[in-house]
Amino acid sequence: MPIVYSLLLFVKGAVIKDRKDPDVVSMTRTGDPKDLLKGPFYFTSVMSYVGVFLFRKSLGVLIMGALVGDGIAPLIGQRFGRIRFGPFVGQSSSKSVEGSIAMGVGAII
Repeated sequence: MPIVYSLLLFVKGAVIKDRKDPDVVSMTRTGDPKDLLKGPFYFTSVMSYVGVFLFRKSLGVLIMGALVGDGIAPLIGQRFGRIRFGPFVGQSSSKSVEGSIAMGVGAII
């Protein structure tokens, strides 16, 4: 299923480019269909790789744990995030300390 969704995101982000598509609206921050080719495509591509090549291996379990945490982080960060930070000096970001903590806890669980 992740392979199918990777292909779907690629087609919607690179070929169709419909700003009103439900996936573009729900999975991008800017509403630009090309944003589907960044985080969402990367996420499903990594899931596909792990599912095919690292199934039932320790490294695969660690990577999938990080992906779970990565999925939880924006949910907690957007709702409860108060302390914001940027990944680079001088760069504004919508990342929060609370979301980062949720990422760590989600990955461990």
